[in-house]
Amino acid sequence: EYSPSGDGPYPGVIVLPVLGGMNSYTEEFAQRLAQEGYVTVAADFFTGPLEPVYDYLQKHKKVDPNRIGFVGFSKGAQYSLEMERFWGFTKKKRPIKGVVAYYIGNSVPTSRPDYKAVLFLHGEQDRTTPWKGIVSFCKNQKAEGKICEYKIYKNTTHAFTHDSSWGTYHSKNETDAYGRAVEFLGRQLKN
Repeated sequence: EYSPSGDGPYPGVIVLPVLGGMNSYTEEFAQRLAQEGYVTVAADFFTGPLEPVYDYLQKHKKVDPNRIGFVGFSKGAQYSLEMERFWGFTKKKRPIKGVVAYYIGNSVPTSRPDYKAVLFLHGEQDRTTPWKGIVSFCKNQKAEGKICEYKIYKNTTHAFTHDSSWGTYHSKNETDAYGRAVEFLGRQLKN
């Protein structure tokens, strides 16, 4: 867990890693986001369910329980977009105010979640998930009156935010994507 120094209440953000599990980039991202005014938890979805992580943030003394979102990388982005559907089968409501999906892994969900706000940050040359699926997903979301934004980075592969066997690190696009993520989370979770 990482949190700003003040008392809050702050929005809470669950940060989910790539398929390989927790890595230094995910931890560093959660730390950076805390400096932007969020209580963050970097959670590995392979080590257990995410319900306790959400419930922990919702009860956290520094967190506004009505302002919780997700940031996911690759498989973590896919899980972020599936959580509301997964949690729809439970009795407890766990509202998610917004999701930032970095280079979503495998595919864009075919059953659209009830998220009011999603931001995709994706590479044009991503062979894991073709970018056209993101454009189509957003078109459908917008038709339902929801917020769906995307930035497709030219000449950029999967996993562009850090060194990886899945893609090539692109520092300029990583910096731009981080700025867009912070701005989007600010609009959805702070305002």
